[in-house]
Amino acid sequence: EANRKLVDDYAQFVETEVVALVGRAMQASSPATLKWGSGTATFAVNRRNNPEKDAPALR
Repeated sequence: EANRKLVDDYAQFVETEVVALVGRAMQASSPATLKWGSGTATFAVNRRNNPEKDAPALR
């Protein structure tokens, strides 16, 4: 029973702190822009046939 009270008290503490943290984060937020794109990398290396440890010797 004592452990249950400790768990309940801790859960309440965590909830209070998370709500306060989210509130502060929302107040401090600023507009942002999200961009994305797609493309092709032509410099990919097959590590199965070209292990990283051998790379300096291959240069």
